[in-house]
Amino acid sequence: MPGKVIGTTFNNGFPGHYAEQPDMLIKTFPNAGDKTIPFGAPVFSVAGGVAAAGTAGLAPTAALFKGIAAAQVKSALSYPDQSVGEYTTEQAMPVFERGAVSVYVSNAVVNAPAIDGNVYVRISAGTPTTPVGGIEAEADGTNTIQITNAVFGSAADVNGVAEIVLKTRNNA
Repeated sequence: MPGKVIGTTFNNGFPGHYAEQPDMLIKTFPNAGDKTIPFGAPVFSVAGGVAAAGTAGLAPTAALFKGIAAAQVKSALSYPDQSVGEYTTEQAMPVFERGAVSVYVSNAVVNAPAIDGNVYVRISAGTPTTPVGGIEAEADGTNTIQITNAVFGSAADVNGVAEIVLKTRNNA
């Protein structure tokens, strides 16, 4: 009887989920912005909590980077679309401040992340393949900022998910 192999590699997980333990630090903040924040999205410090790039009044900088929105189990009452997790405005959310976390990399097919490569966040000039607030592996002039305390910990899988490592707390 012939044997079959089901794939040759594992996927990197789901955005917002931890990728390695035990060196991780997670802290809870309210979503103080005016837009929802999906699991695995980068967040920035604002008065009263954190917000995502694209929030009115927020000018994201590397100095304001707080971390990555962690995924958590939510009830069906506030989480009707079971395939996409997000935090609504004013909702409390856990944020990875240090450690390894899985994230979706925008346009990973064209700009593939490399292990120990720089991590960038798009802050302007978004497109469907590279949205504002998306994580990228290549700089794009004035449209992206480098997250200086982070590097890629893996290449992207077939779903565009890669591990990033937050080496130190930023803006703690």
